[in-house]
Amino acid sequence: MSIQDGIDAAFGGEALLFVGAGFSHSALNRSGKLLPDGLKLAQHLLAKCGLSEQADLTLASQFFQDKFGSSALIKEVKELFTVDEVQPSHITVCNVPWKRLYTTNYDNVVETAYASHKKKLRSLTSKDSPYSVPKQSPFCLHINGYAITADERSLTADLKLTSTSYCTQSFQQSPWCEYFKSDIRLASAVFFVGYSLADLDVSRILFEYGELASKCFFITSEKTRETSRAVLSKFGAVHSIGLDAFARLVEERRSL
Repeated sequence: MSIQDGIDAAFGGEALLFVGAGFSHSALNRSGKLLPDGLKLAQHLLAKCGLSEQADLTLASQFFQDKFGSSALIKEVKELFTVDEVQPSHITVCNVPWKRLYTTNYDNVVETAYASHKKKLRSLTSKDSPYSVPKQSPFCLHINGYAITADERSLTADLKLTSTSYCTQSFQQSPWCEYFKSDIRLASAVFFVGYSLADLDVSRILFEYGELASKCFFITSEKTRETSRAVLSKFGAVHSIGLDAFARLVEERRSL
């Protein structure tokens, strides 16, 4: 299947969109700043603690929480990942009748882009039951949690930041895992935009269904390393063209 065939399937309502940190990077938060990735979020939290050292996000979040408390950690996440401005490419990609949307991001970029088209999109996390969602209701599942609706309980439920939240329940152990597996089996095409397979739970699922690689497309940065491309190519076709170029392909298909 070519990428043009995949985009055709998306316009026919038969494709999934899965977005990662690379998709949201160019959006601006309440402070007018670009959204941080996991490494920069960890550095930000440690800097707030007066530390210049580096640590992974789990350790940095736990250290921040221990020092300032759960409320302060949630406040930081909300301020960093609540979006005030998205880019035209976000709006273009989200103006497609995707069958379903999934993301490992905490932010509301997808929701904001949908709202610009006056479209309603339900935001869900792993604590929501997949069995209570109307099948025809468009939604976006935030696999690692959603900053906009997060509260202190989220740190031990659905917001994957600290060691406690990572130990409670992985995506593979939730009812959503089977729902996602069914979606990728039944979809005509699956687009991963700005996603690097850094989320081990999702990587394992794709590896389990390796025979579906012919309908999976990875849209990555133009600067994607060859080693990363080699890993991604085991799961689908890799197009290192960036979000803006992908959005142009979508617009070209719309104008036909």
